[in-house]
Amino acid sequence: MSRFVEIVMVERPLAVDEAAVMGLSEAAKALGLDQPSSVADLCYRGVLRRVQDMAEPNPRKRGRVLRADVLQELARRQGRPEDRRLKRKRGRPVG
Repeated sequence: MSRFVEIVMVERPLAVDEAAVMGLSEAAKALGLDQPSSVADLCYRGVLRRVQDMAEPNPRKRGRVLRADVLQELARRQGRPEDRRLKRKRGRPVG
């Protein structure tokens, strides 16, 4: 048996209302993350489900996430007050 596996992505139509999805930038702000690429990483790891808006003419801006998944992840993060990753700003210390 081989030790390698193939990663396969399957695209299927999804019937959701436009209000049930949000852009990656909006999701990043809701989760307290600095970059939309952090949300894309959560999608890659399977924490959030990523969908594409096929009506968007710019293919680079088609990425969306389900609002329910973002709210669930936000509740999970807020339920862990010891998790310092939530809304932490990096950089030079103040003072």
